[in-house]
Amino acid sequence: MNERNLKVLGIFAILALVFLGTYFVFAASNAPTALNISFNTTPAYDEGNFTINWTSGGGDAAANYSVFTFVNSSTANVYAAKILNSSALGYNFVNTTQGNYTFIIAAGNASAVFSTETNSTTNISIFVDRTAPLINFSGYTNATAKKNTTQLTLNISVTDGNSGVTGSVCLIDVNGTNQSIPVSNGWCNSSFINLTGLSDGNRTIKVYANDTVKILGLNNSFIVLIDNTAPTASVVCSPRTVYTGDKVTCTCEPSDSGSGINSSLTSITANPSTSDTGTFTKICSFSDLAGNAGSVSDSYTVEQASSISSIQVPVKKSATTTSATTTGTTTPTETASTRASHTFDSITPGVAAVEKDFNPDAGVKEISIEVNNPAQNVEITVTKHDGKPANVSIERTGKLYTYLQIETKNLTDKLSKATITFQIEKLWVVDNNLTKDDVAVSKFDENSSQWNELKTTFSEEDDTFYYYTIDVNSFSYFAIGEKAVVESEGGSKAWVWIVLVLAILGAVAWFLLNRKK
Repeated sequence: MNERNLKVLGIFAILALVFLGTYFVFAASNAPTALNISFNTTPAYDEGNFTINWTSGGGDAAANYSVFTFVNSSTANVYAAKILNSSALGYNFVNTTQGNYTFIIAAGNASAVFSTETNSTTNISIFVDRTAPLINFSGYTNATAKKNTTQLTLNISVTDGNSGVTGSVCLIDVNGTNQSIPVSNGWCNSSFINLTGLSDGNRTIKVYANDTVKILGLNNSFIVLIDNTAPTASVVCSPRTVYTGDKVTCTCEPSDSGSGINSSLTSITANPSTSDTGTFTKICSFSDLAGNAGSVSDSYTVEQASSISSIQVPVKKSATTTSATTTGTTTPTETASTRASHTFDSITPGVAAVEKDFNPDAGVKEISIEVNNPAQNVEITVTKHDGKPANVSIERTGKLYTYLQIETKNLTDKLSKATITFQIEKLWVVDNNLTKDDVAVSKFDENSSQWNELKTTFSEEDDTFYYYTIDVNSFSYFAIGEKAVVESEGGSKAWVWIVLVLAILGAVAWFLLNRKK
């Protein structure tokens, strides 16, 4: 090679070195550099929808190279390839599958993934949480009873094993109205849940709670029993009428179709005092499990008891005597066979003094005395007579059950009314071919010497006796027996017409006979 050729070759070598140097300088100035990565937030947990932002760490910001987003270091999960320019500086990640996600953001060319020509960021790990938190009620039983005018207190615990409950809230839905309560240390306690407007019955209160990434959870099994209806009750004081010192029992039986009766709040005096006379009222108070209360009452009457118990004293019969009758025959008379006396210490106006089972042998079951002026040491004596009393001038007509006499002491001009209850054996009524409606009581009028039948009212019966009551304002001899037969008005009028017709016929016959003569 001649000198000229060598010079030419040297010139080309110098030009090649200059070209190569220029190339490598240009290439070095456009190599991708590390990216600056930022998030719209930087969470450790997310719900699966967020944005990753980046900027170039150096070099020519207008250079054309690709930015790759890798998930879990897998080239199969390249979520995006962006050209780094002013209009593509980020990536929106959307994935609602729960799990851990590791993100790598790389810059390079498409064929240089994970190569030495690729500049990678530090790995970023995010947990995508799609599970709602757990909601628990502490110390609460479903269907707890409440009125719709009260406040409800709930102790609600919120737990979440994934992203936690930091900064989360509870949302309580009551009859379409929501109230939000912050979660503090895993609890969202509420003491002001308003139940106004809820109708009676089981009502569902919906409670929501979200976790750190705002995933809401619903527990709709929380039940409150709304009961705004007061319970009812029946109360009975028995017996309704007693004597002083007798026992009265008052019972109360409340019932409630809603929340049920709170038995600890049912109150009544079971055995009230009977030491004083008069009419008394006892109140039964009760409440249901929701706090609805009610009350009912019943009354009983205490009457003055006699100071001497009923004692029947047999009376020796006197010699039988006879009395003349209009027919020339004689009727035997007999004296008393049984006598019973009772004394009342005092009787005051407005309060009846009653003695029961007075003289059953004489047919007197009960005597009730009412006075118009105070009376003391009032003695009542009932005497049964086996036959017509000697002091009674005439027999009582009809079938007779018994005679008796009622006498009093210290009651003159003070008696307002006496009510007497008689008892008659059913067997006597049947044996005499009578019915219970055929019995009456008569009183002897000593002034007119006649028996006057009294208004006799049938009151009740048992297996052995029929019971009748009469009202009188004085006492005398009484007779129990068959009711008098009263001729009907129609029958009387018929006899009048018959007599009238016979009289007319007789007059006509007399006229005709005289005319012929």
